[in-house]
Amino acid sequence: MREDDRRYAELLDAIPEAVIVHDGRTGVVRLANRAACTMFGVSSGAEVGRSGARFSAEDEGFTADRMGAALREAREHGHARLEWRSRRPDGSKFWSEVRLNAAELAGEPIIVAMVRNSTSSSAPSRRAPRASPATRCCSTTR
Repeated sequence: MREDDRRYAELLDAIPEAVIVHDGRTGVVRLANRAACTMFGVSSGAEVGRSGARFSAEDEGFTADRMGAALREAREHGHARLEWRSRRPDGSKFWSEVRLNAAELAGEPIIVAMVRNSTSSSAPSRRAPRASPATRCCSTTR
């Protein structure tokens, strides 16, 4: 890990909410903080260089294509918000609120994802995700 990346990772680990930094061009995970690793049940650094799509409940329609559309929305408009059905490697699933923000890190485009487990809160009606008008393209219903 480069020195800059180590410093960014240390900074992110100080944040109690789950934060995942995606490459702004490819969408692959560049960094994930300790809270994100705990939320998704993976070891620190295990997901760097991989697609975050494997943490989606694809069998329920939360596909890599839909996540890609949300990442594009964030790139084009600076931000996006969506309710998402997430999946851990052990197969357990939970509702999450995902806020995507476009930014730059060391001159490179990134998408910062703030993820909150919303299963225990007033999550969507469990039949379809809610989406803001800006991310409605990612939703199967209106």
